[in-house]
Amino acid sequence: GDPKQLPPTAFFQRTTSSEDAEQAVEVDTEALDEESILDLCTKSFHPVRRLKWHYRSRHGSLIAFSNKHFYNNELVVFPSCDRDFAISRHLVEAPRYTKGVNLPEVKQVCDVVLQQLEEHPERSIGVVAMNEAQSEEIGEQLEMLSIHHDELRRRLELTDSSEGLFVKSLEKVQGDERDTIVISTTYGPAEPGGGVAMRFGPINQNGGHRRLNVLFTRAKYGIELVTSMESHQIQPTATSSQGVHALKGYLKFVESQSLETGRQSGRDPDSEFEIVVAEALTRHGYQVDCQVGVA
Repeated sequence: GDPKQLPPTAFFQRTTSSEDAEQAVEVDTEALDEESILDLCTKSFHPVRRLKWHYRSRHGSLIAFSNKHFYNNELVVFPSCDRDFAISRHLVEAPRYTKGVNLPEVKQVCDVVLQQLEEHPERSIGVVAMNEAQSEEIGEQLEMLSIHHDELRRRLELTDSSEGLFVKSLEKVQGDERDTIVISTTYGPAEPGGGVAMRFGPINQNGGHRRLNVLFTRAKYGIELVTSMESHQIQPTATSSQGVHALKGYLKFVESQSLETGRQSGRDPDSEFEIVVAEALTRHGYQVDCQVGVA
């Protein structure tokens, strides 16, 4: 197990409406966490050892944020020359978040899904929204669009296959992975140009940062981030949860595309194998820099 991620909880089942879910503060997620077998084992057996080889992300940018903020840069991340940055941001121009749903963002999520099916037909897709109401609305809109889109219909019907297109809320995406993850950050101003309320449902709660860590590490090849917020619109207070800070930090990370991996480190080769490869490339006329893209 991974103590930096979160076991499934019943957060949304404990509330009666999506509005209640956004404002709920009584959910004892800490008690739920304490009941996990992993937590019991880590308290009983020592030393605790970590598997450090990160196998899912095919590009360093997909794991860079979590590696830095949750794993102290201890994960072994494999370098990739596929793209410079594997996270694309889609900023909603006129967002309107009300009663747990952001309809302009729903439309843009659907547009991004159709675009991904056209540009990367070989890739599987998953869609994750921050709350249940938004994920249900996205699912309904995709169902309507699938009437006139055969490939979308086929993907939606593959419910038990890794090729299937799933639409889930943050709480239900545990253990899933897809080639491309489309994220709907959901929250935003109630009116275009308005401010963003600091109410982010389960992200506000204890363990909210762990929920986000689960979400940020589901993709193999790319993340399409559809958002109605910019990082400067999130203003944490002294009492804000780690989840709120993590959400702001991730938005800022995607906006700046700032990475510590994939750059020249200036370090010398650390293995005979690396030296042999460098010498062979040099003999063929290439200029070689060693230890590039090493996390």
